[in-house]
Amino acid sequence: MATKQAVLLISSYGGNLAQEKNTKKVVDWCEIKKVKVEMVDGADADNRDLRNTLWGISGSRGYPQMFIKTGDDYAFVGDYDGLEGLIETETWDAAFDGVESTEA
Repeated sequence: MATKQAVLLISSYGGNLAQEKNTKKVVDWCEIKKVKVEMVDGADADNRDLRNTLWGISGSRGYPQMFIKTGDDYAFVGDYDGLEGLIETETWDAAFDGVESTEA
């Protein structure tokens, strides 16, 4: 069975304050929930193709966006609002079931 990995699409390029705060909050949620996350900087030219692929999967251009990678396939989990909804409705754990953990 392929490993499931959380992938967070972010931007290191300024953007706006709300985007930066939202990204930090998502990273904090992942730490609290012990979800191991691979960060993909969409502002990095080396990540342009992957960023565009992820945007195509989500149907949205923006940051932050969370995906679960299984093998070579990505599934969109949500943008900031969607992830906040998972926290508020206590469905985060189910959405990330089987994803690599930061716990040894």
